[in-house]
Amino acid sequence: MSTTDSVVIRRQIGLFKKLPLRYVSSLNQTLNECKIQSGQTNFSQFDDSQMESLCSELGTFKSNLLCAYSRIIKTHSKWLTLKKSNSSESDTFEEYIANYSDYRKTISDSVLQLKNLDSLLTSANCVFHNRGVRVPSDSSDKEDLAVTQPNHNSVVPQLPRTFPYSISWRFLFV
Repeated sequence: MSTTDSVVIRRQIGLFKKLPLRYVSSLNQTLNECKIQSGQTNFSQFDDSQMESLCSELGTFKSNLLCAYSRIIKTHSKWLTLKKSNSSESDTFEEYIANYSDYRKTISDSVLQLKNLDSLLTSANCVFHNRGVRVPSDSSDKEDLAVTQPNHNSVVPQLPRTFPYSISWRFLFV
């Protein structure tokens, strides 16, 4: 095998690593405009309608960032598999990192932002609960995999709607 084996993977990573950066930049701009800081739990400056809009926007950011994260992780996984089967790919990988920066930082930054978004959305949901307002559904409800089986009235187990924090960091830096 030649080092051209990873050409498609490298191109995809080049494209995919830009998406989380754009989403994080837009998210930070939105948070700055709303004067929200990381870990904020007090949203008293917002009325119910503003809170609902904010939650919707944060849910969209979370969904988009999670999708971009998933794409780059899948592509990274393909490259790791290729590196294991072709020793020359390790050199190609190191060259790529040296020339185009370490895209794995984008992955770890995405994880931090997803955790931040989860924290903000949880805090916002608590605010809704404390105000006695029905919590609006977020965009992940559309992706909910719960299916009711009409004949047995049982529910198929749901996949979690939150970010899977238990990723292996060793996986990123193999």
